Amino acid sequence: MRRAIIFAATLLLTLLTPHTARAVTNEAASLESSRSALQYAQTDARMVLQQFDAAGDQISLTVTLERNGQTLEKHAELTAFLSTFDDGTTAVLASESGNPELKVEQVRIEKESHAIGVTLLDQGTGNCYSAEFTLEASDDIATSVDELFNTAMDCSKDHALEMLSIGSNDSNAEGYKAFGSIVHADINDVTPIGSFTGWKGLIDALNQGKTVSLSSYNVDKNFFLGGGWHHENVIGTASYTTIVYSKPSGAGRYLFQIGLADIRRNTMNLSPQFIKPSASLYHGGGCIGEYDSSTNTCNARYYNMPIEFYNVTVGLGGLTNGACFVDCESSVVSMNGNSLALLNTFLNPNQPISNLINLLGSVQTGSNSVPHYFGQRTEQLAKGGLVRSIGTKLTNGRLRDNNSHNVSVSGNMDKSVSGDSHGLRADWSFESAASI
Repeated sequence: MRRAIIFAATLLLTLLTPHTARAVTNEAASLESSRSALQYAQTDARMVLQQFDAAGDQISLTVTLERNGQTLEKHAELTAFLSTFDDGTTAVLASESGNPELKVEQVRIEKESHAIGVTLLDQGTGNCYSAEFTLEASDDIATSVDELFNTAMDCSKDHALEMLSIGSNDSNAEGYKAFGSIVHADINDVTPIGSFTGWKGLIDALNQGKTVSLSSYNVDKNFFLGGGWHHENVIGTASYTTIVYSKPSGAGRYLFQIGLADIRRNTMNLSPQFIKPSASLYHGGGCIGEYDSSTNTCNARYYNMPIEFYNVTVGLGGLTNGACFVDCESSVVSMNGNSLALLNTFLNPNQPISNLINLLGSVQTGSNSVPHYFGQRTEQLAKGGLVRSIGTKLTNGRLRDNNSHNVSVSGNMDKSVSGDSHGLRADWSFESAASI
């Protein structure tokens, strides 16, 4: 066993230095979250690593925390675990078990940086304090730290995520609920914070193992600075929804999970009487990564592990002036589950897709499109009503694969009476789940 004293005079860091986490509040941008984001203390607190020992896979440390004129001492015995991320980086991680009032929430040592990161959590106030202590190669403790990478036990992805996350870790927590509607004649985009190509480019680069600077992409970096759920719902000719869940993961770092919904629509002109509109919601990809606020850069920790979408519904509707659908085709490609074909024969053209009724059972996931025929316009009138809306709903399954998983609907539409004043719109809605 090696024993070393880390002197405050050389390794003292406060929460307000560039190497520590930026102060954030858990009220910021939290939408329908079942988890609360911790906040970093905004006081002139400072932490000193007084003692650090390593033997085998065991860590012993003592730190002091100075805040509000008080000095608290914390000692902990921890078991070290080794995690190798998808981008090739390796870290030793440890966390104190139980719920002491002042808890060692995280010890983190990255092989490449030769630094010890320590995060303390005050269970009473919910404040956490992070600092990173840089070692010199000549320090006695440096050899002991290096040995941890040979003796620490390998851990699973789930366990690594638990130790990376500052605060509670509720697997598959329900999160942001997205929805939108596009009128057929609407050709003007809103002014978004970012752009689809910016978000898509960022995700693709992360999944390729690149270290990316957020300044190189048209995205909002505030999405990565903790605070729970963040979203951008852009409705227009190029519609998409970006959803990010982010939380503190150490000194100046934030763990995040991202998912991109790509909403597509198209209309084929078949004849003066008929058109064939379609609407689809594709999963545009994502990952679990970390953001370093001191460098404004991100790295993916686990590739192709995006925020997942469920209860996905895609519809076409809003028909007026005698327009109607004569058939409907539904398809879904997802993890498990199946889809329900939906329709609406009510006279109110504004009936939301969430209230559409089920039609003819289900379509199995991954199957080819299954058509449903309603009859020509005159046949529908003879039955008492026109089919004004059609849709598809994913049940008991989730979208997660990049450019593969999708929910789609299309149908032939009779506009012989309405002409181009048919009021067609595309609708969608879905719920999201994060796993960090």
